[in-house]
Amino acid sequence: MRYFALIASLWLGLSGLASAATLDFSGVQNFSGNPLVLANATITDLSGGNVLVGLNAIGQKDGFCFLSIGGNSGCQASGEIAFSNAVSSLMFDVVGAQFGDSVTISAFNGATLLGSIVATVDGLKDFSAFGAITRLSFDDNSTNGGVGYATFAFDATPLPGTLPLFATGLGALGLLGWRRKRKAQAVA
Repeated sequence: MRYFALIASLWLGLSGLASAATLDFSGVQNFSGNPLVLANATITDLSGGNVLVGLNAIGQKDGFCFLSIGGNSGCQASGEIAFSNAVSSLMFDVVGAQFGDSVTISAFNGATLLGSIVATVDGLKDFSAFGAITRLSFDDNSTNGGVGYATFAFDATPLPGTLPLFATGLGALGLLGWRRKRKAQAVA
């Protein structure tokens, strides 16, 4: 029974290491600039244009696009998202794609390429199979109006300072089990 309690405690502790999160654009509606710094990520237009947020960009409040230099060609620029901490179970929507639009979206953990998805149509892009992601790169090859990105959802890893606290808790559970075992042996 006590092993069940220990395993249950470990499971609850491990499941608490990641928490559901989103990219929150609520304080930056109708933003146009470069880079865009959010609470858990920095979004940068790599082509010299701007990151455009909100209804004017893609018709959704919770998204953005990489605006081409001068803004005349639409959302056809390349860019990246650098997450403050590694994320997992990442999913988001590609919106506004038209015939001729194409973006290669690559996931990285540090400098290691985890994989890529090519987006040519609107819809959910699921990066959950790629594991811990620290950065997304968007290589836009669109010949039409370009695309936007919205509704980012992911599991955020905890801040590094919480891991020692979790390890301390595990150690305390182990010590408690060891003391109980010694006490039971002394009684027998």
